[in-house]
Amino acid sequence: MDNDPSSPTSEFNLSLEQFHEIAQVVERMTGINLPDRKHALVYSRLARRVRALGMKSFADYTAFVKGTDGTEELFKMAEALTTNVTKFFREDHHFEHFKTQLLPRLISSARSGGRVRIRSAGCSSGQEPYSIALCILAALPDARSYDIKILATDINTQVLATGRRGVYSVEDLQFHSRQPAQFLD
Repeated sequence: MDNDPSSPTSEFNLSLEQFHEIAQVVERMTGINLPDRKHALVYSRLARRVRALGMKSFADYTAFVKGTDGTEELFKMAEALTTNVTKFFREDHHFEHFKTQLLPRLISSARSGGRVRIRSAGCSSGQEPYSIALCILAALPDARSYDIKILATDINTQVLATGRRGVYSVEDLQFHSRQPAQFLD
């Protein structure tokens, strides 16, 4: 099979026009911007959906997701196009900034009776919000006594279910960057 998704020798042809239609739907629904350079990625991820639905072309798929019967498929399309990359203490510099710049002010606010709200958007399967919670607990062991909440969100409901369970494999618990102790002391 040809690697060019617009090639007639590909399993399905994804014209630039169809790609733009899909990109507009995705941006309207999720806010995710898909520039032209994502054409091959969109093809590879959505060709599976086209196959699973027994459709013959991206033209059929595009018409389906834009129609009234395609509402459920819109969510599956969005999930297929999201990248679920996460790990505990991902992006060292973010946690360093959180620990040194934000956390002292948040703890001070909580101790003086203020509400502390943190949102982890695009949290995938939850390692990042759990890392935030670990930082808070290391700095404020009695954090449960204060009005502190972390809201973890993601567009992909399947990975959110993993985060909700909070059960991770040994491999997930291998810290790929600096040791978390640097953020927890």
